[in-house]
Amino acid sequence: MTKLPFQIRNFIDGEFVEPVGGRYLDNIEPATGKPYSQVADSDAQDVDLAVAAAEQAFAGWSEHAFFCESPI
Repeated sequence: MTKLPFQIRNFIDGEFVEPVGGRYLDNIEPATGKPYSQVADSDAQDVDLAVAAAEQAFAGWSEHAFFCESPI
């Protein structure tokens, strides 16, 4: 039995999600020429979802002063 490579999904709106098209690309190990994982083959729909999530989150995040809460 052949073990399938680990699939790396998109991270959108705080969650790992499958690419809209359901496709993945092999991530090849240069030393062996063999795939060791697969990455999401994202398309424009995936980008649109990520941008929409980022725009929605921006209002809250932009008002948060991280530098005031973090010790230096």
